Amino acid sequence: MKNLIYLNLARNRLQFQINQYPFEDLNSLEILNLDRNFQLNLTKKIFQGLEKHLLELSLQNCNLTSIDSLNNPFNRFEKLQRLKLSSNNLKILPENFLNHSKYSLLSIDLQRNFFQSIPNLFDNEINSSKLTDFDLSSNQICTLHKHQLYKYKNLKTIGLTGNPLHCDCHLRWLKQWLIQNYDYDLMKFLQWTCATPIKLLGRQLTIIDEQEMICTENDFSQCQNIRPINTT
Repeated sequence: MKNLIYLNLARNRLQFQINQYPFEDLNSLEILNLDRNFQLNLTKKIFQGLEKHLLELSLQNCNLTSIDSLNNPFNRFEKLQRLKLSSNNLKILPENFLNHSKYSLLSIDLQRNFFQSIPNLFDNEINSSKLTDFDLSSNQICTLHKHQLYKYKNLKTIGLTGNPLHCDCHLRWLKQWLIQNYDYDLMKFLQWTCATPIKLLGRQLTIIDEQEMICTENDFSQCQNIRPINTT
């Protein structure tokens, strides 16, 4: 199967030994779907042989809880364009998680996990990545820091629906980012709902006047106690 381009192994019970390289001979593979393999274990060299040609990898709903920073199997791909890790139990990702894919990655899907901040996918070299779509919907993000987003110069869309956003003065910059980067006619359809402060509960961040987004003492402590909004 050396000429195989697309492989779908979704909905199985795949498990691999640490010394197994299951895709080693699939040197032409471009798309690999491993969704819903609930017992899947990510060994260090599980993707050996796919480094130079794989374009799309999907590991949705695989019950993943963590990725070992020392044995990160994802930091090998040279041409990966799309990565799907939605519907897992991930809270953090290793630093520079996809550094070798910095010049190829276009889209990453991290929906329905437990992230509280934007993961650092690449090293700190600004303006070098091609990432255009970053979906973090239905996580546990209360607030974002400006540098976390502005480092991705080519980013056009970010999914934040279903996060318990704390719409105080520290998120004013996010409205400005939308104006600069997002299609104006599509902004009104974004479902970015404020969970705190209480006076802004349930309101859409995209239509709130910036003058309403004020900071008060002890206000942010409410944020971490709010559960993410269920959008399913």
